[in-house]
Amino acid sequence: MADKVEPPMPVPAKSGAESAAAHSLEQLVRHLHASNAEESRKFITSLLSKGEPAGQIHAAIVGARDMAAQEQGLEAVVKHFDQLQAHLLTQVLHSWQENLSKVRTKLVSEAQAHMVSDACNKWLKEGYVELYNYYKEIPLIARVRLLSVQADTMHVVCSEDLIWVVAAGDQRRTVFVRVPFSEFSLRLIVKQVHGPNLLLVHGGLVLHERESRHHIRVQCNRPILISMRREKGPWWHGIIHDFSEAGLGITSEDELPWHIQETLICKFSMQDHELTCGAVVRWRSDAEGKVRIGVEVNVEGPAKKALQREVAGRVKEIRDSLKIKGVPDSLASVKITEV
Repeated sequence: MADKVEPPMPVPAKSGAESAAAHSLEQLVRHLHASNAEESRKFITSLLSKGEPAGQIHAAIVGARDMAAQEQGLEAVVKHFDQLQAHLLTQVLHSWQENLSKVRTKLVSEAQAHMVSDACNKWLKEGYVELYNYYKEIPLIARVRLLSVQADTMHVVCSEDLIWVVAAGDQRRTVFVRVPFSEFSLRLIVKQVHGPNLLLVHGGLVLHERESRHHIRVQCNRPILISMRREKGPWWHGIIHDFSEAGLGITSEDELPWHIQETLICKFSMQDHELTCGAVVRWRSDAEGKVRIGVEVNVEGPAKKALQREVAGRVKEIRDSLKIKGVPDSLASVKITEV
C-alpha cells in the first residue's frame, strides 16, 4: 500500500502592505546596482519617509554589497556601501530626534494646558485676578474683578489702574497675569471693549524673568557720581545709571579692578545726603570700552531712608510720564464704573 502523501501547505498570500514593502526593497537593490551614490542616498531617504523599516533597508544594502563583492571584489565596493549604511544611520538618527522633539513639544504643551486650566479654576473661585506690566522697569499692577475665563479668553471689569497697566504693554494693549505655583505668566491681549468690561484673549505663556528682583529698580534721571574702593587702596570713579533701595548699577570708563563677590566702600550723594556704605559686587560686564558692575549695598538709618525716598520719587516721575501719553487706543471706548 502506497504511503499517504500529505497535501502541500498553502503559502499565505502577502498583504498589500507586505507586497509593496517587498517591491520597494527589490527596487532598492536594483537601484544600488544601477545608480550612483547620490541617487541611492535619495532613494534610501525616500523609503524611510514612506515608513519602510530601517532594518530591512539595511539588510537590502548588505545583500547588494555581498552581490557586488562577488562580481567586483569586496575592496572595490566596501567604501561605497559603507557610506550608504552611514547615510541610513544618519537619517534614522535625524528621524528619531525629530520624533523625540515632537513628543517633547506635545508633552510640554499638554502640561502647560493643564497648568493654565488649574489657574483658571483658581481665578474663578477667587473672583479676581491681578494683571500686571512693567514700564521702564517699574511694576504696574491692577487687581480687577473676573467675570469669566475659558481656555483662550478672559472677561474682566476694567478699572482706572488697569488702564495704565494696559498702556504700559506692547502696542498699548497687552497685560500679563502670573500663573499660580509656576515660573510662568499668561500673556493677555485686549480684544474687545463692552462698556466697562474687557475681553482679553490668551497670547501664550512666558517666563517672568524679572521676578528674581526683590526691589523696584529705577533708571536715574540725572548723572550721579560715585566713588568706590576696597577697604584699603585708591578710589575709583563711575556713574550710577540705575538703582534700588538695595543695589546700584554702575558704569565706568576706568578699568575697575574688582571681581564678583569683592567687598567695597562706596560714596555718593542722594536726596542732599552724602552716603557712605558697604557694597558687594554681584555682577560685572566689560564691553565697548566701559565697565558695568552691579553692587548690593548695605545702608541703614538716614542713608536708607534717603535712598528709599529717591526710589519713590523716580517711581512717581515714571508713572506720571506714562499717564501723559493718555489712555491707549485699545481702551478708548471703555467706561469705568468701579473704583
